[in-house]
Amino acid sequence: MKNSLRKIVRKYFFPDKIVESVKDVDFEALKRQGFRVILLDIDNTLVPHGRRSADRSALEIRDSLDHVGLTPVVCSNAKAKRLQSFTGSLDIECISDAKKPAPHAINNFMQANDINADEIIMIGDQLITDVLASRRAGIPVILCKPISKQEVFYVRLKRPLERLLIRIGGKDIYRSLEEVAIDSL
Repeated sequence: MKNSLRKIVRKYFFPDKIVESVKDVDFEALKRQGFRVILLDIDNTLVPHGRRSADRSALEIRDSLDHVGLTPVVCSNAKAKRLQSFTGSLDIECISDAKKPAPHAINNFMQANDINADEIIMIGDQLITDVLASRRAGIPVILCKPISKQEVFYVRLKRPLERLLIRIGGKDIYRSLEEVAIDSL
């Protein structure tokens, strides 16, 4: 029973790779592997929670993706008005009110844009929303560490559950995901 629970946790809540920051992702390697679209969470992935416009770091990430020929798309649970303000400052597309961990918004986006699951990857900071939504949509996912320790209360409530999931799935296995080569995603 314990091993089957461990396998389920790893399957649904462990990412393919863990990085310190989105800036640590080798976008050229992702492009070489055939990825076309990078889904990016906004809060605590691109910018600290609640920002309504892009900062210099988010603009640099967008420019890096453009330079490599990858299409960035913000995928967030944020409401449309806030997200459109943010993505307007980046001049990129968005999937607002995505209702992650539900996979429907991701699947609908893929279908509407004729994107296969092996051409799109998610980058986010939460196991329970970003990783689980990606797993349920059948796409790979890279987990980055949160930009800021200051988080809204409902995210702070999820962090202990994330630590429990890591413990159940195996801390050593989880930590080893930092060493996964980006070329193997």
